[in-house]
Amino acid sequence: MQNLQSEDLQVDCYMLRDDSSPILRLLTKKTLKKDSDRVVHEPECAVKGVLFKCLWRIYGVLDIVLYSKLGFHVRENAYIRSIADGFKDYDVICTHKTPCHMIGRYIKRYYGVPYIATWHGSDINIYPYNKKVTMRDTIAAIEDADMNLFVSKSLLDASYKLTKKGIRDVIYTGAAKHFRKFSDKLRHELRIKNEAEGCKVISYVGNFVPVKNVMVLPDIFARVADLYKQQKLIFWLIGNGELEVPLRNAFIEKKLDVKYLGRKDSMEMPNLYNCMDVQVFPSKAEGFGLVAVEARVCGCNVVGSEVGGIPEAIEQPENCFALDENFVENISKRIVDILNNGEGPKPLSKKMSWDFAIEKELELCRKLTGVKK
Repeated sequence: MQNLQSEDLQVDCYMLRDDSSPILRLLTKKTLKKDSDRVVHEPECAVKGVLFKCLWRIYGVLDIVLYSKLGFHVRENAYIRSIADGFKDYDVICTHKTPCHMIGRYIKRYYGVPYIATWHGSDINIYPYNKKVTMRDTIAAIEDADMNLFVSKSLLDASYKLTKKGIRDVIYTGAAKHFRKFSDKLRHELRIKNEAEGCKVISYVGNFVPVKNVMVLPDIFARVADLYKQQKLIFWLIGNGELEVPLRNAFIEKKLDVKYLGRKDSMEMPNLYNCMDVQVFPSKAEGFGLVAVEARVCGCNVVGSEVGGIPEAIEQPENCFALDENFVENISKRIVDILNNGEGPKPLSKKMSWDFAIEKELELCRKLTGVKK
């Protein structure tokens, strides 16, 4: 968005950042062992070439006690009031995540600045149901926004369970520019480097947490190993999380040799995706599923559960399955069919690209501000 700035349209970026008070750090045993542990409240920071101005919130003991007992931060409104004046001269504000939506809502209410709220998944599917105050704030943010953008149609539909009011639309995102399918020569070299030459690589990419349904992976991988005999199979797990130990134990029980690659930086992932044949995406809930899009761009097939935005990210109904008693069998057979047939992923729709998403959001900004392209 900043690269597309013009004389009539300029973009500033802000990042909401949190820290604990010294007393709270002491009580939670987060004491500073050395100077490098100290959190520096920098006024701005750069992320991938984009300069963000930092908005710091400091939480104390009273904040934590009241939040745990009553479900709200006692000084939240005071904090919003303290920073709101700095936004009164903007023409439009684009916000992400509920705390930022509430800042946008306040600024609109008192200064008349319109705001566009973008919703990503858990902020609709999970967090509103954990705390009454979060439900209240989420509903208020949706109803008062000049536009609500959801990262999938499934997430948009889920938002109607919270409130029927509010203007809504879908905004898909895509893979970053460094995600692409490499040449056959480079793919061959990468497979040799990763000890995958002459093999079929089945993978999972994501967190090892309950909502990702990772404990079903041992059954899927074992069933694929039973059904597919043409070439050697290699199983990769990329990520980490609270279920890593039980997941490892489950694979040991299945007597499957699985390679754990840990968490990987985004810049490393194209090299790995270009070695994969099939990625498994079995989540119980998912706002969209960007890893599916990234894998597909790199030439990797994706199969997954028929929940949330996963079918939209995969764009192949034959690769998505209901999470029922037949899930393991159905998805395993589909993986084997893909391997046997030498299938490749369906090309991405034009709407699943950052260029498309950015232009759509900028066009919304122009409409709200009256600026012509």
